[in-house]
Amino acid sequence: MAALNETTSNNRLHNCVAPPSPTDFIDCSCYTLNFMERKFLNIGIDPTDAFAVKVRIITPSRYVNLTPDFLARIYSLMDKILSVVLDTPKYKCHLFLETALFKVSHCVLNQENHLVIELKTATGFRVLLNRYDLFRLENLKRCILETVARKTVSSRPAVLKQFDHVSDYINKTIAKMRTPPSDMNELRMFIKSVQDEKIVSSMPKKGVNYAAQIKMFATTQLAECWVNARSAGNLSVITPSSSRSAPPTHAAGRSDHSDGPRCTARAPAPDERADEDDESDSAVPETGRGAKRKFSS
Repeated sequence: MAALNETTSNNRLHNCVAPPSPTDFIDCSCYTLNFMERKFLNIGIDPTDAFAVKVRIITPSRYVNLTPDFLARIYSLMDKILSVVLDTPKYKCHLFLETALFKVSHCVLNQENHLVIELKTATGFRVLLNRYDLFRLENLKRCILETVARKTVSSRPAVLKQFDHVSDYINKTIAKMRTPPSDMNELRMFIKSVQDEKIVSSMPKKGVNYAAQIKMFATTQLAECWVNARSAGNLSVITPSSSRSAPPTHAAGRSDHSDGPRCTARAPAPDERADEDDESDSAVPETGRGAKRKFSS
């Protein structure tokens, strides 16, 4: 009997697959859903998915990333969701919303109704919210939507513009090196080692500066921009005399920053992809200097 119990315990442990550690958001705002149960909601700019604004719900061992549009769809069903969650616990499946990526349903755990939000394309991305969490989520609705709107309209364009400045600074700095980094690991280490003060001093002195967050949280994207520019043959060695000249301005007719930075991003992980209802930005080659291209969502 003991052996059977041990086997059952091991099977449960094996089936409980934890998701990978979440990536850091740029300009992240945090709201507390339930402090005692360690449930939080983060809103920020995800550098791994074309710098899109994302909403992340975190529980002690799980999290799931949602697009603002999908969260809005959950809010539109909140009356129906609460009517089920506040009812007497019944072991009956309720499916509230399902897309190609996400599913929102109901379950009973410890004699209590819960709302389940899960990612369908990967294992481990699943959160459970009880009635108290849902009340808190509903009460924070206006705050959450205002934060999403502010980051979409103001913060994201500023981050995209500053990403180009940081990328330009990194490219010019590496161009002065006799022996540039030989692989992605060395390149990421070099980018992280660059002093924030030097990057900030090379940028326009207005508005909120995100250079340190970009360098720390979008290191891979900066490295890929340099690799893509080198592969296209548009990086040249900068001599000491030319490096002291005034910083060049971007060519006229550059693309809209709302589409993303001017370089190619790596493909987002399944849990980081936008919901199928979101419109994807088109990838248009940049006409400015360098070989950078815009991210494709």
